[in-house]
Amino acid sequence: MLPLRLSVLLGRYSLLVLGVGAGVFGQTGEDSFGLIGTHQRMSGQSVAVLGDHLYIEGGQVSTWVNGKRQFPQNALEINKTLSMPINTKWTKKDVKLTEIPYADGMRSVKLAGLWANERTKSVYRWGGELHRKEQFEVGHEMKLHVLETDGKGGGHWTSKSLPQSVSSGEIKSNSFGASTFCDDRGFYIGGFSSNSTGDYRQMEMPSPGVVTYNMDTGDLSNTTSSTAVSLHDENIWGGKAVCVTAFKRPLVIVLGGFDGTHRDNVRDLGEPIVYDASPASPKWHSQQRAIGDSIPGKRFAFCAVGAQGRNGTYEIFIYGGTLKDGKGDTFYSDVWILSLPASFKADSTSTSFRRGHLACAAVGRYMITIGGTSNDSPDKWKEDDPWFRAIGVFDMVEMKWTEDFDPSKGDYDSPSDVKNWYQKNNVDAYGLYDDSIRDLFINASSDSNDNNDDNKHDGAPLGPIVGGVIGGVALVLLAIGSFWFFRRRRRRAQDEERQCINLATLPDQPTEMNAPHGASYDNLKVPSPPKLAEMEGCTDLNLGDNEDSDRPLNQRAELA
Repeated sequence: MLPLRLSVLLGRYSLLVLGVGAGVFGQTGEDSFGLIGTHQRMSGQSVAVLGDHLYIEGGQVSTWVNGKRQFPQNALEINKTLSMPINTKWTKKDVKLTEIPYADGMRSVKLAGLWANERTKSVYRWGGELHRKEQFEVGHEMKLHVLETDGKGGGHWTSKSLPQSVSSGEIKSNSFGASTFCDDRGFYIGGFSSNSTGDYRQMEMPSPGVVTYNMDTGDLSNTTSSTAVSLHDENIWGGKAVCVTAFKRPLVIVLGGFDGTHRDNVRDLGEPIVYDASPASPKWHSQQRAIGDSIPGKRFAFCAVGAQGRNGTYEIFIYGGTLKDGKGDTFYSDVWILSLPASFKADSTSTSFRRGHLACAAVGRYMITIGGTSNDSPDKWKEDDPWFRAIGVFDMVEMKWTEDFDPSKGDYDSPSDVKNWYQKNNVDAYGLYDDSIRDLFINASSDSNDNNDDNKHDGAPLGPIVGGVIGGVALVLLAIGSFWFFRRRRRRAQDEERQCINLATLPDQPTEMNAPHGASYDNLKVPSPPKLAEMEGCTDLNLGDNEDSDRPLNQRAELA
């Protein structure tokens, strides 16, 4: 009998135990097929691309198979890292996944930051939240975990020592922040800290500032900028960050999410924040839309990736997400394109599905998505995922969902609708920027173009951030040319007091499980049931369970 922590990747009709050793899976932990099962839901994962592989870390997976729950709980955490190849053609049904065991003492988390460094061939994990409101053991609460890869999809995890500033409380290990890797630095913007993140308190507290890890020096810092557009701009949680390296200076575009602690204060995707990530003078910038009706609405827990076109544009693809309001939870199935600088609507001929709490990464011409649930009810884990293995593959050039991943189809280029828009519209919108915003984009591209003729592009100049939508299942308008712009937004009045979010708890405790060599979970005897692992939306507030859940957070009874 081998002691096994439940790894919760689903097999054909039953759960399979991972981590049984090299004798079963080979020297690198390679599986024989079917680690993730047929159509089980997954949620809360983080992903990163490094070399020839996509790495999938943390999160949870459903235990419901063919309409039957395999265990007393609805979902369990995944405590192995997975990798999939991105240098060869595969389908969702035959893609070979490799498992990488955790280091001793390493815990599975959800909503962590995952940063891939090509130079060191390593993947870094920062932050994240334990499942089921568990607490870290003393000495294990705040660590930077490093996966040293072997180039074959395998590798081993280690823990990196942190500076004194972390242990002294100047930097909080947080969760649900906007994470990206940019210019050899890992960024984790906003989020919240709690018992489950290693910050021992009974209330979930927003984490202001930008946590930055410098891969060259090993320094970990938290920049709380005095030049933030408002206090809330460094108190974001549930949003997404995309690194834009198409310009002279690295820019981090932050989209969506919640402002501060107010449940009804969700950011509009039409109002992105630009973070100038220059090490010498990091600074926030913001714009406000002026005109146009083709604009994505408010949402959080979506996924976003960026890709640079050959004609000098840069596109950010946004998929899914959710919104809580007085009418209940809304989950989205649409794919939006925010392009620098054009706005358009375009038609997608393939079917999309509603989902939030997912992860995605840009790989060449594809956006690969992992996991996601279609609602936040207690029954969300019972529902089959319409995508096999909870994997989505979106061709960003042909703008359609596909079952296959094929790197031989070439690199990313702007979709034809984007190119057509630029050919039909010669828009010079620099005049709509104020000076500071204009400098970010004009000066960023001018030096490189002056010094390198190969970098010069024909077409419209780079201007404001704009966007369009790719339709989902329903009939979609093909209305190219309706564009919108942003202007600097007025500073919002700073909140004098920081609101706390009540920490809901679940009473169960984790359980170690034993299974004979090669046994399936169908025949596994559970001496004491592991705890219910539910993904309760953006901050595990369980808002729908409270009679006064429609009120703003600062007026709810549990905060009184």
